[in-house]
Amino acid sequence: MMTENDRAWAAGGILLGGAVTLSVSTWAGAAAGAALTRDDVAPFPTSLVAAFQMATDRPAAWPHSQTASLIGATVADLAVVVFLVWGLRWTFRWFRNPSSLATLHQMRELTPKRAAATATRLRASLKDAKPSKLPPRDRGVLLGDHLPSGVELRGSDEDTYVAIMAPRAGKSTSLAIPVAEEAPGALLMTSNKADVYAATLASRSKVGRTWVLDTQGVAQAERQMWWDMIAQAETLEGAEASPPTSSTRSPASRPIPSGPRQPVTCWSASSAPPTTTAAPSAT
Repeated sequence: MMTENDRAWAAGGILLGGAVTLSVSTWAGAAAGAALTRDDVAPFPTSLVAAFQMATDRPAAWPHSQTASLIGATVADLAVVVFLVWGLRWTFRWFRNPSSLATLHQMRELTPKRAAATATRLRASLKDAKPSKLPPRDRGVLLGDHLPSGVELRGSDEDTYVAIMAPRAGKSTSLAIPVAEEAPGALLMTSNKADVYAATLASRSKVGRTWVLDTQGVAQAERQMWWDMIAQAETLEGAEASPPTSSTRSPASRPIPSGPRQPVTCWSASSAPPTTTAAPSAT
């Protein structure tokens, strides 16, 4: 974090550097104008006194090319001013950190260009896609906009996210629901409230098959599946086995049939997994 003393030194350095740069550009532009008209070029001032005399008494410094030297100096100064303004804006955008927030330079891996490159590296379906042509939803998980630059930040599919926010601060609205809406494949979402389920069920149903596991009636939704978590613990090996992954489903996880219960897999290992929206109990 910059102190007031650091800011004062930085401002002084910017002003001094700008003045020196403009002085050099003024002489260079005037010299270029004089050279184009085949007139004598005044020597470069090596002291502050000589620079002041050249700036205040132009006819004496450029007696044979007053117009050409003036035009050349003006054009050069305008170009330098534009470059300095652009450079300052770029520097403030990437390295300014008001209120001790992270700068855009520190968050550069989450910026659109870097996020798109990471997405094409991680997702096989985007292997042949150009990062610059990727739509925003394919770049990764939307985190928000960086302040004060306003650049959109997106994390990759291999990142882990933890949102520490106050109650009613918008965790579901700003994070959970957008992530569900833009998920490119199968999704398993849990919540102790019904808002995420209600907001995402319709859109996810258009992408693939959905399942609702509502063990305590939080969402007041019709039971579409059930999962006996200890069904596979009939043997020691089954009890020590890890839970089913997203590629296969254990016979213990099955939809509720109207007749006698029969073991049914939700999807086979050779088929694409369905989109899953879950509204679990409050446990």
